Amino acid sequence: MREKIPAVVEHRQAFRLLGAEIRFIRKYADGTWVLLLNTGEALAGRFGLTRDVMVMYSPTHELQPAILGSAKKRRDELPRTFSCEDHFILVASSDPHAAAKLHAWAQSEPTLGIHLPHRSTPDAIARTLIAEMQRKLASRNLYDETLPVTGADFFGRRTELTNLQEELRQGKVCGVFGLRKTGKTSLVKELGQRFVSGNDKRIFVLRDLESLPQQSGRLRVELVQELRQGLLEGFRAKQVRRGDLNDLGLEASVGDLKRALAISLNDCQKRGIQVVLALDEIESLVGDAETLRHDARPEVPEALGALRSLVQEHSNFNVVISGITSAIIHRGQLFGVENPLFNWARSYYLEPLSRIEVDGLTTDVGRRMGVQWSSDALDTMYEICLGDVFLHRTLAATVVDTLSQDTFPMLVSSDNVEAVKKRWRRGVAERLAQMFGSFERHYPTEASLLRLAAAGDASLESLEAEYPIEMGRLIDLALVAEAPAGDLSFGSLCQVLHQARVL
Repeated sequence: MREKIPAVVEHRQAFRLLGAEIRFIRKYADGTWVLLLNTGEALAGRFGLTRDVMVMYSPTHELQPAILGSAKKRRDELPRTFSCEDHFILVASSDPHAAAKLHAWAQSEPTLGIHLPHRSTPDAIARTLIAEMQRKLASRNLYDETLPVTGADFFGRRTELTNLQEELRQGKVCGVFGLRKTGKTSLVKELGQRFVSGNDKRIFVLRDLESLPQQSGRLRVELVQELRQGLLEGFRAKQVRRGDLNDLGLEASVGDLKRALAISLNDCQKRGIQVVLALDEIESLVGDAETLRHDARPEVPEALGALRSLVQEHSNFNVVISGITSAIIHRGQLFGVENPLFNWARSYYLEPLSRIEVDGLTTDVGRRMGVQWSSDALDTMYEICLGDVFLHRTLAATVVDTLSQDTFPMLVSSDNVEAVKKRWRRGVAERLAQMFGSFERHYPTEASLLRLAAAGDASLESLEAEYPIEMGRLIDLALVAEAPAGDLSFGSLCQVLHQARVL
């Protein structure tokens, strides 16, 4: 490596000045070199690091964003005895514009790249690297990131994951439901990763149904092709028989898909391969409450019936459904016919995170940015948000935006949290209105009950006595909280909705 990348010599000397040591080296076919750096106590303590840091040496003279995009793949390919931080990497490149490029890519790439300088003395490199890490790690507000997360970025939900894994083991279809921004997709993705981890006899296919057309005439065609494409990708990786599935044309029916999939599942069964099909954004398939009342979508119960039949006929096949609406499971009829999943599939609603879980989320994400939360600050955060993921992340993001980056690490007190409450409520009001509007389209009766209670026209207890099913769903969705003694109150999200005059 010294012959190909002479800068590694001065880098190693700089690392040692910082108390860090190189402990893993690998060269890839494209010429990229990857090192793992054991940061030592001083660096780890200063930046809250708990694992090694990956260093990537670009082989080209013109640095490309692909080097950041490849970081996850490089991490996944590490021997099992090694692990590294997954929110940033150090990047060394002969490109004179490398530092500027990495800065420009910071908001668009999933992995933060921190420039590792060269052509200087080891002492100067060490000082520059410390300053760059401090500046870059503090500049990115990780609480603001809203994409689904898995692996080390996934927090909590241990009970839900355990229950869902057991459902899959027993061959039961299950649904994961909750409001927008509650982490449904992250949970399903994490479930998939854990399902296949360390077992080459498992296939997990996740399809996002959000792009399905709302016109019934095109719905069947797009649904069949969406499922066909996802299953082909999963089967191809395991060399599963898929000729019949591959040959399905644009006019293929749900029955054609079922027969072709059965052939592939039979091949999987002979080879001991388990298959799980996960359908996210299920509301795009069944529609909202108005659609369920007035539209005709015969292909929906037909598709659900086909999936139920395949699950019953193949012990190695299962289905997970996730979305806002649980109508796909709790309604006895769908579009004028019997619902195949009624009283057969199991529903799971995402509850607020526990105090331990939400504190872990707050402190670990903060650690990656050089942010330290006092115990009083965590207390105040929980008093306001009560474990609601959306509220907690947005409030934490607002707090961090107000901190001075002149000191490192940045310390958060209860006063910092209290100081931004009003600004935070104003900032999230529009998104809360959108979230409640989405909920209301799928649960109009339940939304009306909340409005009655918010206006003071009825108590939650009186509404529960008259509308026990609907109030039960509000409790499941954590919009209403039920105390151990049975007392009812608005959940944390409803409280903020009421304060923001959305409800």
